Amino acid sequence: MNHNHGLDRGKIIACGVIALAGSLSVIFLLFLFSGVDISTFDRTAFVSILSLSSAFLWGVLLCRNC
Repeated sequence: MNHNHGLDRGKIIACGVIALAGSLSVIFLLFLFSGVDISTFDRTAFVSILSLSSAFLWGVLLCRNC
């Protein structure tokens, strides 16, 4: 059996898409349960939070798949 545990381009992209979707869902659930009005929320802060959470989740997914 060939157990290739390395990362290829498809796995890296899949982890990135999953990280982005997961981060978006967590952020919007936090907005929903905390009652934050999305239309008045600072766009720069939203993009910063999304970028940081997505990057963290992507890093975790990539490290777990090595």
